[in-house]
Amino acid sequence: MNLLSRLYNPADNRVLYVFCVFAASLLLAIASQFLIPLLPVPVTLQSFVILAMAMILGMKLSRDITFSYLLLGAIGFPVFTGGLGGMVVLWGTTGGYLVGFFFAAVAAGYLADKGWCRHFMGSLFVATIGTMIIFACGITWLATLLGVTQAIQFGLMPFLLGAVLKLIAA
Repeated sequence: MNLLSRLYNPADNRVLYVFCVFAASLLLAIASQFLIPLLPVPVTLQSFVILAMAMILGMKLSRDITFSYLLLGAIGFPVFTGGLGGMVVLWGTTGGYLVGFFFAAVAAGYLADKGWCRHFMGSLFVATIGTMIIFACGITWLATLLGVTQAIQFGLMPFLLGAVLKLIAA
């Protein structure tokens, strides 16, 4: 049972549920604007927000929030890093990481729903799994664009220290 399910039952009020999804999607959009501009993939707060959200809100809500965020960006709303939007971003160098956010939110939210986030070590494990999913999707996609060596060099190595700090914080 996650925190939100203790406070709110989504079946009771669909309008409130949609509002929560929209508000959290905006939070993700704001988190994407806090960045360190590395190339080809910048460092942002999105992965931290995705994992914290999934561990607090659980699978269903974090899945819907992340899907809504990606949908808003795909149709052109400027929610992605740098105020960008559109399919061109999803097909670009950051596309795999963005898709990875969805799968990480589902996996981390599922584990949180199963009680894995009740203690620090469980939360650390869940955040690690989510981070590995984001990196796996991102590097796989980046490798199709740049090659495996450059994908690891530019899509993983610069982010390892930040990932460890985000894991501990999440």
